[in-house]
Amino acid sequence: QKSLRHELRPLEEAASLSTAGVTEELDGLSSELETVERELNDPVYGTTPGDCFCQKMEPWRASATLKVNALRQKVSDMLSGLESLYTYFGEVYDPTDAEALLTRVNAFAVSFCKACRDNERADHMRKKQVEAKAAAAQRAAKQGASNVIAKPKRPAAGRAMGNIQNSLRRGEFEMMKQLQSQMSAELQAKMQARRQGIFGAQ
Repeated sequence: QKSLRHELRPLEEAASLSTAGVTEELDGLSSELETVERELNDPVYGTTPGDCFCQKMEPWRASATLKVNALRQKVSDMLSGLESLYTYFGEVYDPTDAEALLTRVNAFAVSFCKACRDNERADHMRKKQVEAKAAAAQRAAKQGASNVIAKPKRPAAGRAMGNIQNSLRRGEFEMMKQLQSQMSAELQAKMQARRQGIFGAQ
């Protein structure tokens, strides 16, 4: 597609030209050269002593005339090529609008290149969407696997044991043992006193 745009670049440049405008400019140059030639042939320049105008201007006029004639030949070849192009496409050639076919062909080429770019962009977006879906599916599969092999939650007994271990670290369990010993001693003393009271009453 890039290669096609590069190949069609001369078509774009040619379609922007006006053959009528080129011919008009060329006729203007020829007319100005003819004016210079008539001026140089004026007898007044040949009778003026020391006048070097003709001597300086004539080489320039001759060179410019050759260049304009060469340019006219190129324009003639261009118009002939345009007429052949009309024949090739089966179109009727109109000398007053010789570049009309080029304009239509260039408009088609521009639209075609734009369609190619749109298709490439759409294909690129489709590939990106497919890659994004595949990546999302892969992440979901990895997440599912990590959930399956995740460490199970500790049961209630485990949590109770953990609490006891934490209590041991804080010294709470030692305090509970002391409290239990005191309660046990008090309970035994009360039970002993009650036994003595009962046996003494008998």
